[in-house]
Amino acid sequence: MQLLTFLSEVENLILIGDTTVKVGGREVLDVYTDVYAKTLRKLGIVDVSESETFKRNFDGNEDTKKKLKVKGQGQRVVSGQDVNGNGWKADAHKNLPGLQVLAEKYPDADWYLMIDDDTYVVFDNLVSYLETKDPNEPHFIGRNNYFKGCDGVTEFHTGPGGSGIVISRGAMKKMQQGLNQCIIKYKDCWAGDIRTALCLRDNGVIVSWGHHFYQNPPLDEIIFPDDPCSRPNTFHHALPSQMQKLYELEQISKTVNLQLEEH
Repeated sequence: MQLLTFLSEVENLILIGDTTVKVGGREVLDVYTDVYAKTLRKLGIVDVSESETFKRNFDGNEDTKKKLKVKGQGQRVVSGQDVNGNGWKADAHKNLPGLQVLAEKYPDADWYLMIDDDTYVVFDNLVSYLETKDPNEPHFIGRNNYFKGCDGVTEFHTGPGGSGIVISRGAMKKMQQGLNQCIIKYKDCWAGDIRTALCLRDNGVIVSWGHHFYQNPPLDEIIFPDDPCSRPNTFHHALPSQMQKLYELEQISKTVNLQLEEH
């Protein structure tokens, strides 16, 4: 639904996953299979034993399940997600290698955006928001999440989550200096967005809270700004039907604005 709606006109786009498939006419890049063995080789550690190679067989490999089960980490509020599912656990291993691929493919981009597959982006608003900032500066922007317990983090609000992670060119260059090391260092940390925040922190970039990155879609039961002039950048936890409705509302808004300009 993202590809059919707000992503339909986006050119500089990659899809990442845990296998090589196609979604519509787009290839999904597998950034997951053997990611740790590949990263160790990049770091010059070529003698990787079979036990150190990352395994993908969640269903049949109990040892792998135990390795992926984080011990005492990950106190976080999650709404509408099965955090015990294999897909969710695998997802934690994709953010950092995914950002690495994105930076390598588009090294001169001003801004990099990573979103979950249940996130809707209002690009006109996001572009206007980012126009006020210098992409050469190390900006790391998004909505705060609720997490503590990994690598000495003792306070909540340490990094943005699924409502969108925005990284400037300046911040990406800093993170790339130690990104391979981060992939290995944080392979047991609880979630991919947390690993991203920790890696940026390690390379001197601290998160700044972005306005109008909403953790939930505008449902009746969710608190939404009363200000009709509020300009949301993203909505998280959006159902496909909600994405379609948001897209339709965007198109109506653009038509009305165009008519007002003509008059």
